[in-house]
Amino acid sequence: METKLTDVGSAAQIQAAIDALPPEGGTVVLPEMDIQLDRGIELRSGVALRGQGAATILRKGPGRVFPLTGYHNYGMRDVPLVSTAGLSVGMTVSIQGERSRGFGDTFARITWIDDGWVGLSAGLSAD
Repeated sequence: METKLTDVGSAAQIQAAIDALPPEGGTVVLPEMDIQLDRGIELRSGVALRGQGAATILRKGPGRVFPLTGYHNYGMRDVPLVSTAGLSVGMTVSIQGERSRGFGDTFARITWIDDGWVGLSAGLSAD
């Protein structure tokens, strides 16, 4: 399956097109564009993202840090944050520990936000 996007204004639109592909995958074709992404784009097996050569430019937006307010355990699918301002459901995040002993990085999508807590699409990789 091939999906051609004609007017793209956000990374969320690109991700929605990727997510709408069938389980076996397919291709999302981007138009000529120059866009700064406000979030990561998550691909899965069998999915291709194709542009128009040098005329399609995806720029990584600035990274932001959202400190945790406390410790959380292996496998948990939520994290407590000092502030959730600027985050929205569907954004991709990387949860990292400053002390690498026993804590692995986790890459996930935000599934919900409520009162200083953020839900994750994947469990924390380690303590």
